[in-house]
Amino acid sequence: MEEMVRHPAYSLINKLNNKGDGNNIVVDYVIFQNDMLHCGMEEHRQAAINAMEIIAERYKETFNIEESKMLGVPYSVDDFLKDRIEAAYEHAFLDPPYGSELEKEDFFHVNDILFSHINNIDIYDWCSGIDWTTPDAYWEHKWSNYFDYGLEWWGVINSNLY
Repeated sequence: MEEMVRHPAYSLINKLNNKGDGNNIVVDYVIFQNDMLHCGMEEHRQAAINAMEIIAERYKETFNIEESKMLGVPYSVDDFLKDRIEAAYEHAFLDPPYGSELEKEDFFHVNDILFSHINNIDIYDWCSGIDWTTPDAYWEHKWSNYFDYGLEWWGVINSNLY
């Protein structure tokens, strides 16, 4: 599994991050080349772990990973890419806590590049099945401290796609 560092989406993401006052996108993207014929939950789990390691290098930080707490459950592509601000991914992209200069067309542009083969996408929710109404749910079930900052803003959103 190798990161596609020259993927055109990275260029667009960098351009959008410099739009207006800059630092617009708070969603972290890691794009891998998929050379496997079959990509099930274990391959997705490994992609999430590898992505976490790449993100840690980007930020010059160390993030813990507790694989036993990764509760991968298939997630609907329609729900993930739904065109509505309540959709968690779209909300994180367009409405970060400190504002953004980004518009819906920016969101669609990135996704058109990333998900050009929408019929071949599998999405897994790595925090599914957790009762988030309990006070310690996050701390008991989090699989990486990477999500701590996002939890302050929205709760936990984590998916990885093929």
